[in-house]
Amino acid sequence: MPTGPHTRPRPPRSRRKANGRSRFRSILCAAILAFLAARISSSQNPSQWRAWSVLDGLKESYTAAIGLDNQGNLWTRPGAVDAIHRLDGYGVEQIPAPVQYGTLRVARDGGVWAIDTEGLRQYKDNKWVLALPPELAQLARPRRASVPLVALDRHRALLVFPEQVAVYDARTRISTVVKRVAGTSLGKFNDAAQTRDGGAWIAGRNGAGKLSEDAAHGRWLFQEFRDGVGGATG
Repeated sequence: MPTGPHTRPRPPRSRRKANGRSRFRSILCAAILAFLAARISSSQNPSQWRAWSVLDGLKESYTAAIGLDNQGNLWTRPGAVDAIHRLDGYGVEQIPAPVQYGTLRVARDGGVWAIDTEGLRQYKDNKWVLALPPELAQLARPRRASVPLVALDRHRALLVFPEQVAVYDARTRISTVVKRVAGTSLGKFNDAAQTRDGGAWIAGRNGAGKLSEDAAHGRWLFQEFRDGVGGATG
């Protein structure tokens, strides 16, 4: 492509991909910060907020992932330590983590899920239950820990891969592909976040979409958002 004094060469594809993912995370972070700001401003005494550290029982102060369950307990996953924390407002409980690296997600009904280099884990009956869905098994171990994860409920977790989105059900130990990138105009999927109504935001190279479950008809609905315009793709 010719360039002149008033034109700028197009950045490489890898940079465009990183920029797109960065924009999605920036928008998501801004939304989270706005929500927290509203919650703080509505409290009677924001000065009652406190910080927790190693001195309070955390194995490490750094936090890589965080989630709130339906009992009001705060779950956190540190960095390179073999523990996950559960804070109830009075103390810190250290729950053994099978491996040191990975992420953590908490569903709206209190279900807790984690993903690491060994696979997908469900916290059930005070222990971690490992599963390795075929979509995850195809990846090299180091790549598994970075797969975007959304905790749908106590029994199901949503996994996002570049070409598809799959839902794993612990009751049947079966994963089902609920959306393929070929049916969208978003480009390869690269990130995800939980929605307030129990679905998931799915980010792609060219935009984002909302994935919602239509349980009455046994299907998932997908609505794309690109440049401020939404459209349902089914």
